[in-house]
Amino acid sequence: MFPYYQTISEDFRLPYDDTVAIQQLYGARDPSRPGPSYPSLPTPNYPQTNRPTHTKLSTIPKFSSEFPNPCNMSIDAIASIRREIFVFKSKYFWWLKPDRSIDRAEPTEIIHYWPELPKSLTKVDAVFERPKDAKIVFFIDKRIYVFNSKNRLEGGYPQPLTSIGLPAHLDRVDAAMVWGHNEHVYLFSGSQYWMYDAVKNRVDMDYPRDTASVWKGFPVPFDSAFQWSIDKNTYFFKDRHFWRFDDRKMQTSDGYPLSIGPFWFKSLLCRDT
Repeated sequence: MFPYYQTISEDFRLPYDDTVAIQQLYGARDPSRPGPSYPSLPTPNYPQTNRPTHTKLSTIPKFSSEFPNPCNMSIDAIASIRREIFVFKSKYFWWLKPDRSIDRAEPTEIIHYWPELPKSLTKVDAVFERPKDAKIVFFIDKRIYVFNSKNRLEGGYPQPLTSIGLPAHLDRVDAAMVWGHNEHVYLFSGSQYWMYDAVKNRVDMDYPRDTASVWKGFPVPFDSAFQWSIDKNTYFFKDRHFWRFDDRKMQTSDGYPLSIGPFWFKSLLCRDT
């Protein structure tokens, strides 16, 4: 059972071993209701746990000082993974649905989901889902981590930034994103950017190029960027603000920047400050 949602066909039927595993957790189905029947298994006596309650928020939640406040913060990285939105800040991340809705204000610690990342992790620099195989690529300082669909680190990783052709003097990648205009991957660091060939696993030879001369209308350097699966537009983030990029005009759209919190964390009823 994979940790992400997958596209399935209309005639899909859950494998028997997955059905048994679900029954072990939640009990067998009610035989009085129509549907396929499977051998029932006794429900084990697991210890009581405090699971999050998924309720629609009607008031602005009180944020614990233990976590970053999503209504009033910059972000370290943002990525579209299986069409969902993952927002990273410090050692935490929030998992948003494609429409930006979210069920709880508290984030999850990154290494709880990707446990093979460094235990001393304090932030990630950039994240993206690789188009050729849907594997998740993390940039942390001068290293690259690649995870498969089961959140397991690929063999041979981490690798240095130089392994994909980035220069040895580069300290980090600020942002990584799949550009909706041509579905190519672009990596940004400081005032420069590279186009990354996911098939060859290398940046193209005629890079780097100057970011501000091509990508116009937002401050450079910036914190993060990604393509939103809902509208296929590219968004750039800097401090507590973000810009939508117009691929045709090669500049940001009118009406920007906007504040990150009220837009991307709309379910938390954030207000512009």
